[in-house]
Amino acid sequence: MTFVPFPARSIGRIDWTLPEAATFVVKSGWTATRTTGDLGGVRAGWTAKVVIVPQTILQLETWRGWMAAMRGVVGTTTVGATEVAQSTLTGNVTVDGAGQVGAALATAGWPAGVVALHAGQLASVGGRLFVVTAIATSDAAGKAVLALFPALTTAPAAGAAVEFRNPACTMALTNPQLGWSVAPGRIYTPATFVLEEAL
Repeated sequence: MTFVPFPARSIGRIDWTLPEAATFVVKSGWTATRTTGDLGGVRAGWTAKVVIVPQTILQLETWRGWMAAMRGVVGTTTVGATEVAQSTLTGNVTVDGAGQVGAALATAGWPAGVVALHAGQLASVGGRLFVVTAIATSDAAGKAVLALFPALTTAPAAGAAVEFRNPACTMALTNPQLGWSVAPGRIYTPATFVLEEAL
């Protein structure tokens, strides 16, 4: 796979979709009761629908170059999941220990005794994006356990960076055909496209 930097310009909006949890529901036709279950893991990763605003030819050239460099569904790119930094905390936060899989991640490098992340904030490790599902508070040693969705299915390396200020997701195109439209007055609009997490 080829990595292509994402051109974070002229974006109208990005519609993010959470990974689909591997769950099920069975509804009784007789009693109208519901039975649910969680199979663990996810069926699909994050998706991001990217809508680009109308622009000049010079702005379009950036997107056109990116489209060509992605080579359809082969290339990968990293898309920031927040518009601005979601935290003002300092520190180099890392994965605290090897072999961690599941819905909790031990981390180190936080300032001591602070709320590290709130429920609903995002974090990324090695290009994977996660939602923090419970408040995480660091201890006196600067360690905190993050409750995450989706669960880690592959263990990140001990010491791997945890991005909590500007988390991002490594993604690939879902459709190899990209293009743009031209309106009177030489106004160019790249076609809306969808990216999916490159798992």
